[in-house]
Amino acid sequence: MSGSPKTSPSSLEPGAAVGKFRLERLLGKGGCGDVWLARNTFALPGEDEHVALKIPHRQAADHLRLLAEPKLLKNLAHPNIVRVFLADKSAGMFYVAMEYMPGGNLREVLQREVRFSAQRVVSLARQVLQGLAHAHHARVVHRDVKPDNVFFDATGTAKIGDFGIAREVEANGQAMGTGGSRAYKAPEQLQGVATPASDVWALGLTLYEAVTGRYPFVPTRTETLETAICHRDVPPLPAWDEASALLGRLLPRCLQRDPVARFADATVLLAALEAPAA
Repeated sequence: MSGSPKTSPSSLEPGAAVGKFRLERLLGKGGCGDVWLARNTFALPGEDEHVALKIPHRQAADHLRLLAEPKLLKNLAHPNIVRVFLADKSAGMFYVAMEYMPGGNLREVLQREVRFSAQRVVSLARQVLQGLAHAHHARVVHRDVKPDNVFFDATGTAKIGDFGIAREVEANGQAMGTGGSRAYKAPEQLQGVATPASDVWALGLTLYEAVTGRYPFVPTRTETLETAICHRDVPPLPAWDEASALLGRLLPRCLQRDPVARFADATVLLAALEAPAA
């Protein structure tokens, strides 16, 4: 007896059923997969009716990572971490159902607004750091902090999401592996080693981009991206008010090439952010 026919991610259209979810519209299309707004057709009272459904293009290669994310996040519930409800398989196709974030991600917002005020970046940092500090306290390194993975809910609250390549740190405080977006990798992560300080680098770079409207490591014709990250200094931020002065003190330390010279983790950086000015 043959099973249900397999469904291809590329053949999906609005109205298609994926497990207990019905697709409504495509939210985003990336190199790794598509994200759909979907309605939970069997939502119980208190459950989210709408979810974001992530469906990878490379089903065979990515399904183990998809299945691992909900397990990793099971003990990481926090108001500033995007919830992952389940990872499952329907008609031979793997998918993961996540909290729908109608405010989009930071990359999308910056494409419209170019940059944020310093005060807004400080508020953004505080919210993301609370979620990231919760993960670091649980010995989890995100490994892919970037504007694309900072999301906003309907109220504008910022949350860190996409823990798909996150890892628990080993006894030596490190997580091994080569995953992550090259442009936001810390120098040591380019060598295959990540620590909570690597997430601090990536968040510092994300915040720098948000307040300046530019990514500081665009390579020249004579250098690679890796060379720019490992050898170029980030231009200092001018201080025009209290918030910009605070960022001007904190971000250079976040972006120290030597991880020992950075804030050790999100908890330490959050404490520095909240500390009264000297």
